[in-house]
Amino acid sequence: MKNRKRMALRLAAQGAIVFFLALGAELVRPVRWLHLVATYGLLPLAGAYTAYRIVRAGVNPYLGWILPPLAATAAGFLVSLGYAPAAGPVLLTAFFSLAGAAAGDVVQKQRNGRGRGKR
Repeated sequence: MKNRKRMALRLAAQGAIVFFLALGAELVRPVRWLHLVATYGLLPLAGAYTAYRIVRAGVNPYLGWILPPLAATAAGFLVSLGYAPAAGPVLLTAFFSLAGAAAGDVVQKQRNGRGRGKR
């Protein structure tokens, strides 16, 4: 039970980090270049980093990669009052989060001795 609470807390922290970063990126929309840097640069990198770290901490990779794109979508809906956010940053965040979770899974398996070269 203690491990499930820790996993839920890590997932909540990951969701909060990405959600508030996406919310900030949407709120700086009047400054075009800052909005583009935040949505196409910082948001996907934050999704990849948080997915990598959370999978390395022991969370299932399927749970680790899905939360950043959902949080980015939720922040876009909240700011625009129901209109869908742009698909590009959300899909880019999903791709980078998937890559980060896969990298975290590979590193975790190598550290546990279940890597490719060890049988």
